[in-house]
Formats: sequence, structure tokens, C-alpha cells
Amino acid sequence: MAGTLRVGGKVLATHNSETDEVKVSPDILIIPSTQTLPSSANDGEIVIVNDSFGVYSDNQWNYINSMKKYSYAKVRYGPFTVSHHSRVSRIFVIDNYETQYDVQVFVADNCADTGTCCFSDGQEYIYDSSSDPKFFIGFGIYSSFGGGSRGGYISLEVSNDQLKWTQIVKANVITSSCGEYIIKNV
Repeated sequence: MAGTLRVGGKVLATHNSETDEVKVSPDILIIPSTQTLPSSANDGEIVIVNDSFGVYSDNQWNYINSMKKYSYAKVRYGPFTVSHHSRVSRIFVIDNYETQYDVQVFVADNCADTGTCCFSDGQEYIYDSSSDPKFFIGFGIYSSFGGGSRGGYISLEVSNDQLKWTQIVKANVITSSCGEYIIKNV
């Protein structure tokens, strides 16, 4: 199948189906897995390291993201930072198509302060996508409490074997109203 790989409109690579040849754009900097990102680059330069890519802008590497599909995604709660973690009706993960996959549904989405709260540090919920691995880019919660600030650290980790986990994103998720809170690494 012929095709073109693009990020933000920039061509990264093309595939010729007749010759099965893949041509990588000369604007792409491919770094061996034994090296790290260079300390600087030209604005807009794209780099590929191992299974991840990044875009250099504003004097830093941005949009570092995995180009690897994973079979499992884990939402892990860390310590709370405001009162306690928000009461939620559900926890979900997000793929590169912005599709949400429910990891845990406690109750229907609501603003009546019903659901589950007070998660402990290290509490985790795993989404099994082993039959159809995905490019996970983030997670979200639906806060059912709208009466004030609640929250703490939550992270998304991915794995293909449930033994070795890689953190994709971690954030201090502070809720102040009822509704969806989405955290992505893009």
C-alpha cells in the first residue's frame, strides 16, 4: 500500500508500493537508540529516537510522542494535592484518533456528586487492548463534583506485557467543576 506519513502537514516519509521503498524526508533527524535528543536544533525540525518523535520549537523539544502501539494502558493515581482526588463517574484513555475508551465506569456521568472518590496513592486501573493495540496519547476523568477544587497527580502508563510500563504523561489534575478533564501528551 502506498502512502505518506505526515505530522502537522509536514511529510515525514513516503512509501512506494511498486518498489516497497520507504523514503524518509531529509528534514528528519534520526538518532540511534544509544543517543539522546540534541540540545538544540532548527525551529520545526523533527527528530525520531527509538519509538518516539518530537518537534523542536521555542528553544525546546515539544510534542514528544510514542509511535508504538501498546496492548495495555494503565491510569495510575498518585498523591492528592488539593483536599483529595475528585469524585469521578468514569476513567478513560484516549488514542491518537481522539477516541475515548472507558477504563472504569463507576456510574453514569453526572453532576450530582455520585461516583467514586478518594483514590489512594498507587491505585491503578488497566485498559486491555491486547486484541487491537493502540497509540495511546492521554487519559481523562469525568468529575461529578462541582462544589470546589479537588485533585492530585494522575499518570498514564503503557505496556505490551504488563510487566514493563512506560509513562506517557503525568499531570496534577485539579478539578473545580463537574465535567470531563482530559490530559494528553501531544
